[in-house]
Amino acid sequence: MDHLRLLPLEEEPLGEPVIGDPSLRKLGSGTAGGVEASWSWSRGAFATVGSYRWSRATRTVENVDYVPRFHRDHELEFGAALDGGGSMWSARFSLRSGQPTTPALAVIPVGSHGSAETRETRWVVFEGDYNAGRLPPYRRLDLGWRRIHQDPAGALSVTPFVSVANLFAAPNVAAGWTRVVPGREGRETTIERKYLPQMPVLVFFGLEFRF
Repeated sequence: MDHLRLLPLEEEPLGEPVIGDPSLRKLGSGTAGGVEASWSWSRGAFATVGSYRWSRATRTVENVDYVPRFHRDHELEFGAALDGGGSMWSARFSLRSGQPTTPALAVIPVGSHGSAETRETRWVVFEGDYNAGRLPPYRRLDLGWRRIHQDPAGALSVTPFVSVANLFAAPNVAAGWTRVVPGREGRETTIERKYLPQMPVLVFFGLEFRF
């Protein structure tokens, strides 16, 4: 894949100006490949379906090879449904490897010269190879229920439904960064690795009409 318009190295991938203006991107190249398998099984009112994908992808810009920010090497999906007595119960499980991130190797304090009143300390983060690290894996479980009420003539159906996304509130981080917490009142300065979660537990209620 040649002549790809890619984000400049070290640019925040969620930054709106770069994504919205292609002229701010760099021309690069890339390769991608993989294997995907899927399966399904059913018996009576019970059915399952699943898939697994393995892939590799690289991008090259400014003579640097790296893994794309939103790429995952492994993705496993599994779903099941039980339909009986007018109600349908469903479950969906996802397990995916973590997305690439640039690791922080060290955080060094750099002090400025001057009087005691003007002197201050800056914390400089030294990073490793671009996108050489990995964020924590992605895992998520969704559950759903729906019940169909049909009128005798069959012209109208009313279906209430409830679903829960990310049942166990897995953080499924979208990004990570190194944060320095300055010490106050005799406490030591600490360095923390912080993550940005994608979403909490989400509950949906609805009523569907068909006629």
